[in-house]
Amino acid sequence: MVLSLTLYATIGLTVVGVGLYLAGAYNQMVTSTREADRAFANVEVSLKQRHDELPPLVEVCRGYMTHERQTLERLVQIRSRFAAAGSVDEKVVAENELGRDLSRLVARAEAYPELKANQLFLQIGNRLTELEGEIADRRELFNAAVTAFNTYVESFPALLFGSVFGHHARPLLDLDVSDKSDSITFSR
Repeated sequence: MVLSLTLYATIGLTVVGVGLYLAGAYNQMVTSTREADRAFANVEVSLKQRHDELPPLVEVCRGYMTHERQTLERLVQIRSRFAAAGSVDEKVVAENELGRDLSRLVARAEAYPELKANQLFLQIGNRLTELEGEIADRRELFNAAVTAFNTYVESFPALLFGSVFGHHARPLLDLDVSDKSDSITFSR
C-alpha cells in the first residue's frame, strides 16, 4: 500500500512537473514571438517610409534607365507583395528581396551620369540613405530578438514540441546580402 502510494505520488509529481515545464516553455515561445513582432513593428515604420520613396525613385529612373525596366518593375512588384503580406515572416522575405534589388538599381545608376545629376534623384537618394541608417539600427534589434527566439525553439527539449505549438525558426532581416553593406549610397 505504501509502495503504490509512493508510486502514484511520484507519477503525479512527474506529470505536474512536465506540465509546468511545457506551460513555461510555451509562454517563453509566445513571449519571444511577441518580442520579435514588436521589434519588426519598429523596423516596419522605417521600411514603410522607404517604400514611400520607391515610386518617385522608379519614375525618375524610368526616364533614364530604359535598359533597367525589369529591375524597376520588380521593385514595384516586391513593394506590393510586402504590403499584401499577412505575416512578419512573409514581410521579411519580401523585404530581403527588395533590399537586394534596390541595391542593384543604385549600383546600375552609376552608369547613368545624367541620372546621378538629377536633383530629384539625389533628393530621394539622400532620404533613402537616411532611412537605411535607421533601418540598420532597428534591424539589429529585430535580428537579435529573432535569433533569441530561434535559439530557444531549436534547443532541446523545446525543439521536440515547438512545432506542435506552431513555433518554427523565423527568417532574419538581411536587407543587402549581396555585399553585406548596411546602407545604400547615392553620390554625384
